[in-house]
Amino acid sequence: MSVHRKSLQTTDAGYVNRNRQKVVRATGRRGDANQKLYEIRCLDCGAEYLANGADIHERLCPNCQNGRPSSGQNAENEVAIGRAAWTVAEAKARFSEVLDKAAVEGPQTITRNGKPAAVIVGSGEWDSRTRRKGTLLEFFQSAPEGFADLDLERAKSAPRELDL
Repeated sequence: MSVHRKSLQTTDAGYVNRNRQKVVRATGRRGDANQKLYEIRCLDCGAEYLANGADIHERLCPNCQNGRPSSGQNAENEVAIGRAAWTVAEAKARFSEVLDKAAVEGPQTITRNGKPAAVIVGSGEWDSRTRRKGTLLEFFQSAPEGFADLDLERAKSAPRELDL
């Protein structure tokens, strides 16, 4: 008894082209020449990017194989390594994945109507960016040479009159 496997079409999730570029999923958006856009992952370096359906069979990774950058009208919102731009609907449906990617790969942008609306940042990065970097005294002590020579005396004039 022989088993017949249905071969994957180039736009099916799981399809891998000869350059080791794997179709992750259809995005539901349109790209160049009104082609359907697909999320692609490079099996060599892990980069994720968007490609038109007609290009998948020959696509090269933009990160490690000198391929073209992401396709589509919203390609300027995409980053080749990792997925940095999510629509509100995608982020809502895949929120755990957005959080995981923010923690591992860096900030994830949420777009509304094609424009950046918010950024999800992992807690480690948030802590490192918002942590106080020393005291005021340490700041003044690390000032460039000549800073101590500035005349910073307080004015000795009387306070102005106020009518209350």
